[in-house]
Amino acid sequence: MPDLKLERISAGNLIWETSMPLRDDSAAQRPRASRRLSSTDSQEFANLRRSWLRLQQLLAANFPTEGSAVVGTATFNDAHRPKTRDQTQARFAYFRNGKLKPARLALGLPPPVVIWAPEVLTSRKNRWHVHFVMDATGKDYDLLRRCWIYGGLELEPLHIDPVSPYEQLARYMAKELREAQEYKSRPGLHGWSCSRNAKRPELDRLIVPGDYQLQCPPGCTLLFDERRGDFGEVHSICYSTAT
Repeated sequence: MPDLKLERISAGNLIWETSMPLRDDSAAQRPRASRRLSSTDSQEFANLRRSWLRLQQLLAANFPTEGSAVVGTATFNDAHRPKTRDQTQARFAYFRNGKLKPARLALGLPPPVVIWAPEVLTSRKNRWHVHFVMDATGKDYDLLRRCWIYGGLELEPLHIDPVSPYEQLARYMAKELREAQEYKSRPGLHGWSCSRNAKRPELDRLIVPGDYQLQCPPGCTLLFDERRGDFGEVHSICYSTAT
């Protein structure tokens, strides 16, 4: 039985594992089928799924416990209302680096770990706002409101759903990919960003015997188990090591 390739992504308390057949080099040299054979809708769905899944993994890697982060929405008043994505990003960058970072350093706190996603409300005359998640220090709410000079803030502690950790939040922050026409004209555009000090999920690639079976380890919680491909040859599981 041919060997399998195993990919393991570790992000905080969550582990994703996928086993798949090793690539056949002879098959890889064959001419590829036209990309037109895959529908635009299917490709858009795949891009959206990859986006929120990568964001879910990034959230898990940086904020492993309940209440370890602040979840917020930053809005703009009329005086500071941005007209474009670039203007929105620039204002949020000044908030992070020009206001919040120095304020935290002055209190003896580390620079903030922030993951954010700009979004435009077409139903409200293209008003931009920013969803973000930031590491909690215990002195966040007043500090954030002092540093955000462009409008209002909605803040709440991070809640981790034990059944689907971080998934609802990641889907919500990545929904701009689905709703904004801008992404169809700029396919390489990401719907979210993170600060440079954010931890990245760890990826390991292994070669395992062909009869290797993915299993949730004892004491862990299985979150999903799925098979893909014409014959179910791609097997993926996700489990939590949190007790």
